[in-house]
Order: sequence, then structure tokens, then C-alpha cells
Amino acid sequence: MATFHGEGDLFIDGNATLTSFGVGLGHQWRIGQAFVLRTEGQYQRVSLSFEDDFNDDETANEFSFIIGIGTRFGTDKF
Repeated sequence: MATFHGEGDLFIDGNATLTSFGVGLGHQWRIGQAFVLRTEGQYQRVSLSFEDDFNDDETANEFSFIIGIGTRFGTDKF
């Protein structure tokens, strides 16, 4: 969970708090001795709260699917 807070015109149209809570699940497949293929799915719930007007609070759902290639290093005794 992450919360950001700021003031002024440079932060989301004035004085507001952005809160993000998310979960993810991933798996790695081994490709040879040195590489892995990683897939991950994520869900995030984002809320934007304005301190001066609680009626203008906004929420959003975010979904993402990530595919990547990584490098393995270290001992391979397990």
C-alpha cells in the first residue's frame, strides 16, 4: 500500500492524497541455464481524496499483465 500527499498546482489539481493498494501473482519458467521467462498479473485499487471536498473523491481499478525475460546468477544447488 502506498500513499502520496502534496499541495499546490503541481500535485493532482491541488491538495489531495493518492492511495494505491494492489496484489500480484507471478511465475518464472527456466530457459536454459542463464535465463527465465516471467509472467505476472496485478490488480490495483487507486483512490484519490481531496481534503477540501470529500464529495469529489475518485477511485479506479487497474489490471495489468506483465511478461519479461530475466537473467539467473548465483549457485544452482537448490
